Amino acid sequence: MDSVGEKPEELSARMQKVIDDTINQVDGFEISTVQETVNASVSRIDERRKNGLKCIGIPSGIQGLDRQCLGFQPRQLYYLGARPSQGKTALMLNCAQNCKEAVGILSAESAKEELTNRMLSSSSKINNQRLVMGIFKEGEMERLTQAASDIYSRGIFIYDEPNMSIDTAVMMARQMKRRFDIKILFVDYLQCLNPSRAVIKQERREQVAYASKQLKQLARTLEIPVVVTAQLRRDAEGNRPKLNDFSDSTQIERDADVAVMIHNIYNEGMLQESWLLVEKNREGRTGDIPVVFNQEYLKFTDK
Repeated sequence: MDSVGEKPEELSARMQKVIDDTINQVDGFEISTVQETVNASVSRIDERRKNGLKCIGIPSGIQGLDRQCLGFQPRQLYYLGARPSQGKTALMLNCAQNCKEAVGILSAESAKEELTNRMLSSSSKINNQRLVMGIFKEGEMERLTQAASDIYSRGIFIYDEPNMSIDTAVMMARQMKRRFDIKILFVDYLQCLNPSRAVIKQERREQVAYASKQLKQLARTLEIPVVVTAQLRRDAEGNRPKLNDFSDSTQIERDADVAVMIHNIYNEGMLQESWLLVEKNREGRTGDIPVVFNQEYLKFTDK
């Protein structure tokens, strides 16, 4: 590579192009004929016809959501949006626990011990706070033991670096796929990921947009569903959340194949109703799904 007389930005651009070309070759992208794509599409459609209207992807465990979105499907990017303390991590873990396939979890916010405690609370239906403190009622220790045994037997792989960068997240996701052949990836949460070195000097919205694009690409190249929790703007507090309420970047709503918002309705500080709002669904219906959010043991169920 002859770099004599080249400006630094020109050299940098050329090097980036070489890197991008190499990545595309490694990821196996190639030109396909329309005959190949038609055959593949018809085969998938026929498979779905035989399956009726049942879930064709990886089930979330919430029947209303699975009916509407047909499960988590390969190469799709899913966003679960909510304001803080409204249950987005709980919903993510509920979905992860209900998957019967190998699951990868990248957590930039919570430690693996905290995530495990949440899963134990949800599975055993023991108050999360009492469980952490080791305070049990009669019969609960047996339920905890059973829940621990169930989770222990599952293929769940967690990487929990605090405020990990999007570059690290992508690297660890690829490692999980290569080593454990994960079938679905969960990321908690988008805005908690540190920016890539490639955009470190750019504005916050550009950094978040870059991270979202990387996760979109990851879903396609690994050919698995990628489910990402994301923060909503302060303006959404107490209101019905909308697609454009994602915090920090409008790129999120553009990249999402499916966007689901958590809408909790309170009366005098008490939770009265909970809804999952499917605000975007490229291949299906949008609409509102009534659910029950049990805050005591952090579990979402069908209403």
